Amino acid sequence: MSVSPATQHKAEIIARLILHDKAEYDKVEAQTGAPWHWVGIIHYREADLNFKTHLANGDPLGKPTIHTPKGLLARTWDEGAVQALKKDGDLNRHDWGSFARYAYQMEAYNGWGYRGRIPSPYLWAGAADQPKGKFVSDGHFNPSKADDQLGGLVVLRSLMALTPITFTDMIPIKSPDGVIKTAVNILASVFSKGSD
Repeated sequence: MSVSPATQHKAEIIARLILHDKAEYDKVEAQTGAPWHWVGIIHYREADLNFKTHLANGDPLGKPTIHTPKGLLARTWDEGAVQALKKDGDLNRHDWGSFARYAYQMEAYNGWGYRGRIPSPYLWAGAADQPKGKFVSDGHFNPSKADDQLGGLVVLRSLMALTPITFTDMIPIKSPDGVIKTAVNILASVFSKGSD
């Protein structure tokens, strides 16, 4: 994945904001099994990291949600977050140590509408080779609209440069400095230096 320096800078800011609120995301992980960093990335994508809104869709807390998923009602952010994530099934059963499962669950949370069109911007927006195209509202795809938010995996790589996050399905390889690392950890160290 290649990103511009401006995109990298934006991703680092978002990653630092997520890391700053890790304690909030830890509460949701304890109740759902979804990793704190995954929850934080979903919070960014769905609600711009606003703790006064539902994690599910950015609708205000305290009244039923009007956007998909409709009808959720929560008084607090963590109550709404747990409610939204449990609506998607038992997340505790997933192999969250697998990068493939992590990315799959991220795309599944947003929905499969991009399949057969373009790689999901929910994951890849901000990557240099991400084509235009975005669902501008539920069920309405605009092929000429680019996603203004960064994709979850673009944010993840910046988080990985700030805090230890590893996946079990990454093949260990020898880095140029002779140290055995996983491919993901090498990429995280390269990204943290702002390289394309």
